[in-house]
Amino acid sequence: MPSEPAESNFKDKVKVKSYPVKEGGGLIWAYMGPAELEPPMPRFEYLELEPDQVSVSKLRYESNYVQVVEGDLDTVHASLLHSRLADLDNAPKATTLAGRYSYPDRAPKFHVEDTEGGLLIGARRKAEEDSYYWRISRWLFPYFTMIPREPHGITQGGAMVPIDDENCWFIHIRWNPYGTLEDSQRYENNFDHNIIPDGTWLAKANRRNDYLIDREDQKNNTYTGIAFVRAQDSAMTDGMGIIADRSKEHLATTDMAIIRMRRRMIKAARELEEGIEPSAVTHPDSFSVRSGGCVLPRDVYFTDDAEVWNDIHFKLP
Repeated sequence: MPSEPAESNFKDKVKVKSYPVKEGGGLIWAYMGPAELEPPMPRFEYLELEPDQVSVSKLRYESNYVQVVEGDLDTVHASLLHSRLADLDNAPKATTLAGRYSYPDRAPKFHVEDTEGGLLIGARRKAEEDSYYWRISRWLFPYFTMIPREPHGITQGGAMVPIDDENCWFIHIRWNPYGTLEDSQRYENNFDHNIIPDGTWLAKANRRNDYLIDREDQKNNTYTGIAFVRAQDSAMTDGMGIIADRSKEHLATTDMAIIRMRRRMIKAARELEEGIEPSAVTHPDSFSVRSGGCVLPRDVYFTDDAEVWNDIHFKLP
């Protein structure tokens, strides 16, 4: 304070509240807990890649963050909510596994396994007569997701960071473990064109304008008539209510991953009240994983295939 004399010790008594931060993966990571409990940084793969291998973007959801997490865990919705009418006709000649097998079989069987970091989720669909198509996703404590991908392809996921009970940030991260992302693969370009440039970080298509739904497009081309993929998700997530009333929901067989995630979160919260932290906090390598996708013989479980296992359970140097 300029009005304090030079010999004043006032400057030694009053300090600005601050938190330690680290940079990595195009993000600034802040730790806001007790100094003596500061954990190591989680070893996400994208934190150790070159900048040209990582793409980061964000938007704001007007709903509780857990609802957004659940939307990302519900991988079956991609073949419905994000589909076009032409996808069904084009499935046999699609160049990706997702395009070829997701649309003909929209009722996959989910297999969920607990991991130290969270959950490993396999959604099994019919492929050929002797094979299944597996879409493999992740949930990692407390709000990280990784959606399925093509074999040895680009990995992507989200961090649903709470702002308050009724709003959250969706931080989208896409990374290529094998090399540089091409411009067309850098998803922030897609986000930039679809976000309101007024500092709110809301999608241009939002609940105030009914998500710019185009009924003609919905009738003739797409499942929703909503253009931006994340606006399609927002319409479903925000549409449940800013904080969904769980007592009125009816969970189905494909909600298995959502059920398991809730149980893990509730258990972790109760243990934390007793001073027991989730194991993932002190085991940063539990975040060194990827999502996946593959076609396997019908008698092979997705975690039993060595190539798939090595691709989704890799070790950083």
